[in-house]
Amino acid sequence: MSADHLVLVGLMGSGKSSVGRRVADALGRPFVDTDQRVERREGRTIRDIFATDGEAVFRDIESSVLVDVLSSTEPAVIATGGGIVTRSDNRDLLAEGRDSGVHVVWLRATVDTLAARLAAGASRRPLLDGDVRGRLTELDERRRDLYGAVASEVVDVDDRTLDDVVSAVLAATESR
Repeated sequence: MSADHLVLVGLMGSGKSSVGRRVADALGRPFVDTDQRVERREGRTIRDIFATDGEAVFRDIESSVLVDVLSSTEPAVIATGGGIVTRSDNRDLLAEGRDSGVHVVWLRATVDTLAARLAAGASRRPLLDGDVRGRLTELDERRRDLYGAVASEVVDVDDRTLDDVVSAVLAATESR
């Protein structure tokens, strides 16, 4: 793992894909969305993988995709799935990468912000079935420390425009 990848982590709805695309354009790097890679590799949606094979199988595929993406020698901007940090192997990989040039930025948002952003599209996210706010609160409580453990930088996204968040991420990468 020798490339200076920029990896975005955070809960679903924090803006990893939107911010990642813009940051990649600004840096002249390819953009990789691990969720899209999973769907392309499997030929089906994440919801379908969850429904057919379960979360554990999805997490196995997601981990494999992360290894593949981080092994690329071309520096990229990588938006991870929100649960990438739930596996200790993934956290170890990100931490090892951080020691060798991978920059991990946590896009941190409050549950209120996430719930407002995800209200309309919750039906395509299997982990939000049922009570969206309640599920987000639970996920935030379980993952907050995990994101903090892998992040080199934290960018708060609440009450900020996309341009502001992109600028903050770019500033964080320049400060390294």
